Order: sequence, then structure tokens, then C-alpha cells
Amino acid sequence: MSYSKAPTTKMIFLLKAKPGMSREAFIERYETKHAPLALQIIPYMCEYRRTFLPQEGMLSVSHVGDAAQRPEFDVVTELWFEDQAALDAMFADMADSNKGELIAQDELDQFDRSKLILMTADEYVTPAELLMPPPSPDAVPAIKMVCFMRRRPGMTREEFIDYYETGHAVLAQKILTDEQGRCVFGQYRRSFPVPGTVTQFGEEGAAPYAWDFDVMTEIWYWTAEDYERFHACTQMPEVAVPLSEDEAKVFDMKFTTMFIGDEYISTPAQCAAALKALKAREAAVA
Repeated sequence: MSYSKAPTTKMIFLLKAKPGMSREAFIERYETKHAPLALQIIPYMCEYRRTFLPQEGMLSVSHVGDAAQRPEFDVVTELWFEDQAALDAMFADMADSNKGELIAQDELDQFDRSKLILMTADEYVTPAELLMPPPSPDAVPAIKMVCFMRRRPGMTREEFIDYYETGHAVLAQKILTDEQGRCVFGQYRRSFPVPGTVTQFGEEGAAPYAWDFDVMTEIWYWTAEDYERFHACTQMPEVAVPLSEDEAKVFDMKFTTMFIGDEYISTPAQCAAALKALKAREAAVA
């Protein structure tokens, strides 16, 4: 098996900036105010990442020539929890205190809450030993690519996940390689929304938010050169043809959206330190 289901519980938030807010101002406020606030008062997550969409320059929204359309969100926020108990503890703390109100009020100053959506997801991760090794032990990926895709009509969620994980992900890892036969991906993850967990905020009667995807695929490249090798591979017939043929078996390609994002990370160590600080404050006032 070339993949493994992550043992942690994962939440995904799709968030849109307030109308009139520039990308620079949006990122600045998120990273200097909202993310630190979340880490201070509800640090139950074991990892916390924000990936901001580009101002422009979408890589692709379709492999069949449809006109490019920007997604209805400006950032993908991901939270991982050690288990369901940690996620439940966060929601309980927000319900039993004013923390939920504080978070919601801060969101009003930055986000268009009529476009706010959250969900839990089943995440599958390709083991590091099957991918491009990092150039150094402390290396950070230079480029992150995010793809939102919809499954082929008539395919169940279970069939989609099974084919993606045992077929398509394996094929991509084997043929998107450098001269030494190493997969050009530095990290490779797929997140499948869990039915019944999607929650949309907004005013009653508002137009539904477009979350029309069945998987969010994330691919990291250690270097710009690895990313260029990926593009070079996709131009080679011996790679492009089997990859395209396999995509047709699993995806409805009319609904594929891909982009390069800017990622900001609150690491597991930072999250653990924030939770320890919260517990210390609570003990001091007990």
C-alpha cells in the first residue's frame, strides 16, 4: 500500500475576505490577529495551517478549456486534532465560555461570514519515503499546489476514495518523476469531505455557497526546480496520456480548480505550547 489514512481528526474552513479588503491586508490581519487569537484561547488543535489563494495567476480550473473562475473563498484553513475528544473539547470550551463569541466577533472584522463554510475530512497521506526527499533535514517546501476536484458522475464516495488511493495517487507518484526516478512531490495529501459535516454560515435565504468538490488534494514541492520538473513531466506524452486517461476514470474534469497558494503554518510544537499556556492560565485562576 502506498498511502495511509491519517489517524488525526481534520477540519477544513473555506473563508472569504470582507468586501473591499485587499489580499495583503487580509493576510496581515489573519496572521497577526486572528490566528494568534485562536491559538491563545482555543489551542486544542495539534496543527494549524492557512493557505491563501493567489491574487491572480490560477494554474488551471479545467482540463477541457472552460473559462477560468476564481473560487468563492480566499483562504483554506486546516486544523488537525489528535482525536475526536480534542475537537469535542474545543467546541465545549467555546460553548461554555465567551470564546466562541470572541472568535465570531473577530471573524466579523475580517471575513464575509455569509461565505464561511466548515467541514471535517478524511485525510490520506502518501508516506515520505515514496516521495522526493528533502534537500536538508530542516527544509521547508518552496511551493504548495492545491487542487479541488469532483468525482466522476455515478461514482460513490467509497468508490472514489478507493480508486484515488489505490489507483490514481499511486500512478501519479510513479510517473511524475525526475531523472533518477524519484517522485517530484515533496509531500502529497488528499482530504475527502465527510458527508453530513459540512456547515455553512450566512443569512437565511442567502444563495448557497459553492463547495462543489469531493477531494482537496495538496502537493508540496521542496524546490522550484521540482515544480518545473512536474510541469515538464506533464508535457511528455508517455506521462500525459496515461495520466489523462486515468483522470477520466475518476474525476469530472470540468470542475477541477488548481492554484499555487501561500501557506502559513502553526506547527505542532507551537500548538502544544499554546495549549500548555492555556492550561497554566486556567490552573492559576482555579
